[in-house]
Amino acid sequence: MELDASLSWLALALTPGLASRLSARLLREFGSPEEVFRAPLPRLEACNLPGPVAQAVFKKQSFKRAEKELALTRRIDRCRLLNWTEPEYPQTLLQIYDPPVMLYVRGDAQVLNLPSIGMVGTRRPTLYGTQMAERLGRELAARGLVVVSGLARGIDAISHQGALAVNGRAVGILGTGIDVCYPKENRKLYERVLERGAILSEFPLGTHPAPENFPVRNRSVARTSEEFNPERSTMSSMGFGSSTLSKS
Repeated sequence: MELDASLSWLALALTPGLASRLSARLLREFGSPEEVFRAPLPRLEACNLPGPVAQAVFKKQSFKRAEKELALTRRIDRCRLLNWTEPEYPQTLLQIYDPPVMLYVRGDAQVLNLPSIGMVGTRRPTLYGTQMAERLGRELAARGLVVVSGLARGIDAISHQGALAVNGRAVGILGTGIDVCYPKENRKLYERVLERGAILSEFPLGTHPAPENFPVRNRSVARTSEEFNPERSTMSSMGFGSSTLSKS
């Protein structure tokens, strides 16, 4: 089988049981997805993969699914896939030990490496938290920072609304497939963020919300920005944002 580069990345990401941590291990061992799928079974097993996962990689079992996924992705307006080698891939994500092998992005992928701040918090904010999120979203966006959040109810949505009120830039990172808006009442906000920045997900198309997805989503929010919780009024360094924020 002739291995197409983009298809190989997607097939690796879609291999059952091959989480980001294991995918990263394979890529660092073999150098590229193409070489991973060319590797003999003993070498794959030597990477401490579970037996069924090593067999799935060796037999290239995910390629048919990857072909279908790629075709569906191409039908989505302004949607593209980013792997580690793409210049638009968030460089701070590459600094962690288990960066997502593949990102689905709608909108302007260039914003993913601009100075940014992540606004996170409760879905049931206090009046103080609501006011701070909206105010900071507006003021930080007006200063040129991209406001990154998870498009969830509460602080996430309010901070994005503040940024968009001053025509700022925004990135929404989903805990679902990029074609699934959750919660549904944030559909208009989803579209507004798409107009002023980008929507990003590491989950396959059609992935619906599940509790285990949101810690994964939150990792990406944290590692693509400086993270700020308006309810706590504290900042913690989460990547390049600390240095860019100090210069703003």
